[in-house]
Amino acid sequence: MNILFFVFGLYCRGDLTKRKLNRLLSWINLSKKFCEERGYFTVVLSGGDLVFWLKKLLDTKYDEMEWSKWHVFWVDERVVPLDDKDSNYKQTLDSFLSEVTL
Repeated sequence: MNILFFVFGLYCRGDLTKRKLNRLLSWINLSKKFCEERGYFTVVLSGGDLVFWLKKLLDTKYDEMEWSKWHVFWVDERVVPLDDKDSNYKQTLDSFLSEVTL
């Protein structure tokens, strides 16, 4: 069995918006690939500006995403209630996940 490990790093110093958008496009392509080949796409989310960039997946040109095949997990979550404003889960849910069907 071939296993592909892919790290999607959005942490960059300075304004590297084009580079981040290119990485986002890579993520979209990988999502399609894994959904077709394995039937699902697993993603592990952290905080920071990742939520901002993932929200861009909701743009109309990305409406082909098979959200129902995504398996979403969190890493580096803050030790706060899930509904706390500092919760990575809440930030992701409010700005991104509440608009898709997983």
